[in-house]
Amino acid sequence: MSLATTADAAPKLSVRLQDGTKQAHRAVERHAFLRAILQGSLDRDTYRLYLRDLLWVYSSLEAALDAHTEHPLLGRIWSQALRRAPSLRSDLFYFSDGNGEGIGACTEPVSAAAQRFADRLYQLQNREPERLIGHVYTRYLGDLSGGQILRGLIVKALALRDGKGVSFYAFTDIPDPTQWKQRFRLQLDELALTEQQQQAVVDEAQRSFVLSGELFSAREPLYQMS
Repeated sequence: MSLATTADAAPKLSVRLQDGTKQAHRAVERHAFLRAILQGSLDRDTYRLYLRDLLWVYSSLEAALDAHTEHPLLGRIWSQALRRAPSLRSDLFYFSDGNGEGIGACTEPVSAAAQRFADRLYQLQNREPERLIGHVYTRYLGDLSGGQILRGLIVKALALRDGKGVSFYAFTDIPDPTQWKQRFRLQLDELALTEQQQQAVVDEAQRSFVLSGELFSAREPLYQMS
């Protein structure tokens, strides 16, 4: 679907987001870390450190969203069913010692890329919270789409069993992801945003893809050394 519309119909936000992030999305797909997952050559330690970064990012994102549950825009699209930080903690616990037992702690610091991502989310929380819509779109919609494919590839690459280590990708409170995504796009289109605000959300979604790609880049040297 393109941005072309009739003269009396402005493009919907969901369409603008889809079209506006295509190039950034394709760029992320070219990262070596993602190729390692697709090719089955991912190693456990690198993935553990990637989960550490993701936990830092999602904790920051969800704290920002929680701070604006009464926001007239964010309050309409943020749902507890989307929350990922607890699942990431569970997965990180599992990979911290290789069998899900023991201290279950990852003591390494997060990457500079994860810190930049978190800093951006904190900045938006305090200054331009409506831009967080772009990150909700990029992260959670991605987790419910391509993330479901990655889940199976990670299970195979790391020889995981019984769903352990990949709870991040399991949205237990969303039984029908396809239906949820359709409803979410409708909710986006119903948000009362000005033209300037819509463009700001699209710009932020593009930035979110770039920041997500930097998380991949932060772990690529470890992958190449393994």
